[in-house]
Amino acid sequence: MTTAAELIEFDAPTRRFLAKKIIERCGLNMDAPEFRAVIEAEHKEMITTGGVRAGKSTSAAAKLYVSIYMYAAILKAGGLYWIIGPDYWQARVEYGYIRAWAEAHHIFIESSQPVDGGWVLTLANGVTVETKSALHPERLGSVAPRAVLVVEAGQCTEDIRNICVERTMENAAPIYYSGTLEDDEQHATWAWYAELAEEWTNEPSEEHGSYGLPSWTNTSIYGSCLAAISQSPSLAAYCPDDDHGTAHSGELHPTIAQARFIMEPREFDRRIAGKPGSLAFKIYPSLETHNRLIPFEGGPQLYAYGGIDYGTEHASALAAVTYHPRIGVELGDTDYREDAWVREVAYNDVDPGDTKWIRDTKVYLERKWKIPGAYWRYDPNEKYMARREGGEAVSGTAGSRDYRMGLCKGRINSDTIFYDSEGPGVPRAYKEAISMRKYKRKDGKMILSRVLEDGQSAIEDAIEGSDGMLRVPPPAKLRVRRQFKRRRPSELKHV
Repeated sequence: MTTAAELIEFDAPTRRFLAKKIIERCGLNMDAPEFRAVIEAEHKEMITTGGVRAGKSTSAAAKLYVSIYMYAAILKAGGLYWIIGPDYWQARVEYGYIRAWAEAHHIFIESSQPVDGGWVLTLANGVTVETKSALHPERLGSVAPRAVLVVEAGQCTEDIRNICVERTMENAAPIYYSGTLEDDEQHATWAWYAELAEEWTNEPSEEHGSYGLPSWTNTSIYGSCLAAISQSPSLAAYCPDDDHGTAHSGELHPTIAQARFIMEPREFDRRIAGKPGSLAFKIYPSLETHNRLIPFEGGPQLYAYGGIDYGTEHASALAAVTYHPRIGVELGDTDYREDAWVREVAYNDVDPGDTKWIRDTKVYLERKWKIPGAYWRYDPNEKYMARREGGEAVSGTAGSRDYRMGLCKGRINSDTIFYDSEGPGVPRAYKEAISMRKYKRKDGKMILSRVLEDGQSAIEDAIEGSDGMLRVPPPAKLRVRRQFKRRRPSELKHV
């Protein structure tokens, strides 16, 4: 009997051969290169983004079923599998596919499917498949699964990913994420899925990978244009020629061509082509097209400012920004006479509320970068700390953060701020600046997504110190002195 260890030792061609045979037994074909890439991929964490009606549920269930069939029918070693959805209902489609395939392959034993709550599928040789809800992360038990599938992952918080990583450490089990790329205007807290999909697409590794399933890969819907044209004859205008039928399948299907014509390119790529792309409402979008993370090449230092972002639940950060003369720039050509360089950003992730660490790090940066005490700008909520240390707290009024971001944006767009690629902590802060974004609430209000921006927030504080408008304290309330002594009524003489 084949053991789990021997399965791991199978070479890649053998694993792909077994996967192909299992998929064929499920009645699926691997002709589409995008679908074949999903089934054959091997990563510790894997994302499958898909367009609308791209067959994401089928591909996700098939990916998990390959492992299920291996342990139930070939290895006969048993194991636990999870299907996690935003709620119990959304995990049931993939469950249904797996149950149907298990019944057809004679490894099905029983299924518990209550109206509410999770479903449990019991298969041969001790294999169990359970559905879970992201609304109840406390119910993700301590038993280590062999593999985890998170469906509609774009509708789940990043906490679910963290829990899955913890639970799969024992068996080094893979985690598969599947779902449509959610619109950041509606689901800002779930943007981790789109961000990781973009990162893993551009930089795949043995640990991580991301794959896209365009809508048109679903040949059962987009295999021929005849059905669509019979229901809506106007769609024929989107066909490339009059050779209607299977010649206009896939990406040439008229409904796909119509969507490409109607939708914005970014929305089409995300919702139809299944491509992760730039997130909407980024604070500093030009950082994606013009790299400003470069080795330091400034001239002599003129002065320096420091910024402090204090945190208790999130990391505390201190930033040192130095200023250098601009070479070859005539006065009047620009509002900036100096280039700003982010030289160092210090983080405290372990115990962010440690004020002694903040004080010691501030002294260290002061001496290293020659930052006067009065040139430090503090978190707007730490006015007492600022007064005690001789610095100044930045404004904390409504819209003040937008103003600081606007100051940084002005320098970024005019190429007068740079991030030292060799400076400690600076690459991390630069990555934060790239990912910073706003999102639109249901009431239409734009809100800053406060995730991983501690270092950049400290940089913005320092920039306000150098570029912000001088805040004049309000005049003291004057007391009017009376020229004559007020007389009591009893002292008044009546005429």
